[in-house]
Amino acid sequence: MKRLSKKSPAKINLYLDVLSKRKDGYHNILTLFERISLYDRVILEIKHNYRQIKLICNKKGIPRNSDNLAYKAAELIRRDFNIASGLKIKLIKSIPSGAGLGGASSNAATVLLGLNKLYNLRLSKKKLFGYAAKIGADVGFFLLEKSFALAKGKGDEFLPIKGLKNAKLWHLLFIPKAKILTKNVYKSLNIAKNKSLTRSLNNVRLMTYALSKNDNSLLSGLLYNKLEQVTKKKLVKIERIKYKLKALGIDLCLMSGSGPAVFGIINTRKEALRLKRGFSDIRNTDIFVVSTC
Repeated sequence: MKRLSKKSPAKINLYLDVLSKRKDGYHNILTLFERISLYDRVILEIKHNYRQIKLICNKKGIPRNSDNLAYKAAELIRRDFNIASGLKIKLIKSIPSGAGLGGASSNAATVLLGLNKLYNLRLSKKKLFGYAAKIGADVGFFLLEKSFALAKGKGDEFLPIKGLKNAKLWHLLFIPKAKILTKNVYKSLNIAKNKSLTRSLNNVRLMTYALSKNDNSLLSGLLYNKLEQVTKKKLVKIERIKYKLKALGIDLCLMSGSGPAVFGIINTRKEALRLKRGFSDIRNTDIFVVSTC
């Protein structure tokens, strides 16, 4: 095999609590990830007419070197296995960068999974998680290749959850055309001392129970993102989108990650498509209808 093409999905956070700051500069969090049907595409191709990595992308402003997590993932694999042939990485981006949807992390995980197959390395998931830890906190979630995952630590320590194999949500997803730097959001965050992991875990357990029943009404009051309180002060459009969703009866809405992406939970695809037409006055914002994948 000399060429491989894989979908690289986005994620949203149905729950995100920030518990404390770590000595390594990261933060201890508790989060419930959901993989959604907004994809980039990653195309990997072995090249014999050059020896380096070449990354190309359909979007401007995307790094073409080791500042790109997909490139970094390829570097780590090729270095450890002394791979001399060249590699072309083509990223066809649909997930906006800096939106709180994990696009860069997903691309890196897709490269790890893809190169494992392309080079026939037969690396275990445990080995791949070792690489993910060197790249970024969210990369491990995409290596799981699961629709939902509960994580603590930096977001890379996964806790068992059951009953979500058949859980599926529909979303109206809003992505304002504004980049938010995650490090600046965390820097502005006030974290209560002695915050309880147990209380947050109880909230997430209630949420996973609601998801297992495929009953959206049971999710009322459970969606939570600690970072929203910071980001919405930097971008007032977040509150405007949520206000309009709630005015239309969509109370289940939240910002994802460090933002600025906002999602509403809708009962059906048909309803989501109908509601989407009512947001034509929200300028400089991409709007998608997506589902759990």
